[in-house]
Amino acid sequence: MSLPELPPTASDLAAIAPERIAACLLEPVLVEAIGKINDQYFYWSEMRRRLLPAGTDAVLLWQVARQLRRQSAWKWTWKSGSEQWHFSYNLPKSLQQVLYALDEQLGGERRSVQSLLTGTERQHLLVNARMEEAIASSQMEGASTTREAAKQLLRARRKPLNKSERMIVNNYQTMRHLQDSIHRPLSIESLLEIQALVTHGTLDAPHQVGQLRTNDNISVVDHSTSEVVHYPPGCQHLPALLTQLCDFANASDATHHPLVAACLLHFLIGFIHPFVDGNGRTARAVFYWYLLRRNYWLVEYMPLSRIIKRSAVQYGRAYLFTEADDNDITYFIKYHLHVLAQAYADLQEYVARQKQQVYQTRQLLLTGLNGRQIQIVQWLRDKPETTLTIRDVQHRFGVVYDTARTDLMHLEKLGLLDKRREGKVKILYLRAENFDEVVAGLKGGR
Repeated sequence: MSLPELPPTASDLAAIAPERIAACLLEPVLVEAIGKINDQYFYWSEMRRRLLPAGTDAVLLWQVARQLRRQSAWKWTWKSGSEQWHFSYNLPKSLQQVLYALDEQLGGERRSVQSLLTGTERQHLLVNARMEEAIASSQMEGASTTREAAKQLLRARRKPLNKSERMIVNNYQTMRHLQDSIHRPLSIESLLEIQALVTHGTLDAPHQVGQLRTNDNISVVDHSTSEVVHYPPGCQHLPALLTQLCDFANASDATHHPLVAACLLHFLIGFIHPFVDGNGRTARAVFYWYLLRRNYWLVEYMPLSRIIKRSAVQYGRAYLFTEADDNDITYFIKYHLHVLAQAYADLQEYVARQKQQVYQTRQLLLTGLNGRQIQIVQWLRDKPETTLTIRDVQHRFGVVYDTARTDLMHLEKLGLLDKRREGKVKILYLRAENFDEVVAGLKGGR
């Protein structure tokens, strides 16, 4: 992600005569445009491209919009010695509406999922969500692997063979760790613990695992353009800044909406950049931790990094727009609230598919298949490319080896699976070519 077009400088804005600003606020067309700019919270370049009335002075319009933003913004300052960092954000009506909807959806009654999914299905959904989050978060940081290969790695619980696989296993273990830590306050020690989990066995300098950086030879670089997009605060400021970060996370007052606070924590960890490596993964883990801590229980079933990975350009811009506009974090909040909304929509689609499968499952139960075999049939229906081993089935369902073997052999006997050998020992089970016809025959009471 290259650097965005920078807004007008302070001297450019100061040169605008006050009477011109006053006149701008008397023009209905300009007042309407400013209202849209601030409600949709467009950045400078977005405003010029999308909402600049013909013949209007862009710098003037931007100055008026910014003045109105600053009047309504939440503002705070963090300090370390003589250094200060100023931050702010706004909650325009459009974002308040998103927050209201997400409050209802993510922190509402558990019935929304529990009424449609059995305990076994919910556990499967949770494990799958953790896998998807671990894989996507690792791929964003450079892990080179396919999604299916990564899932096979996690299901088989085998030892990672390279750095990419180690990153994925680390992130999966971190997601499991978060549920156990939500009742503990955030501290510098717990941040170090999360960073150690995500970076274990992946750093060129192992002594940097679970440690704050001790020098300033670090910057955030866009690898596609080699441009430096962020210089974090000096390492001497890390203890003070992280103490303020933890105090913010642990505060019990209602100054900030919890969903907004989670976004702020995510951004601020990236801004402070306290580690040599693992900052992004740590920030996303803390984002999850905070939402779970504040009883947004449904996010555990929502692999957010999968959405972020799909919108990587917008993710980068959310950081860059914020820093280019005097640390106005609204851009970052806006992006992440829409990530949450999209992840919830994806989950609803999944649950709707599961609801449709409830009827199909009832039909399959009449054929004499057990619950595990029915679940395997559903996997093969949803993902025809699925490859299974006895060990896969054993670990997915938590059964002994012989039970898993019997399940697969029975499905092979019915004609739903084909078997092939890989090497001298390993046996793979694949979806049979006439799978759909066999399933239809089973439903017909064969």
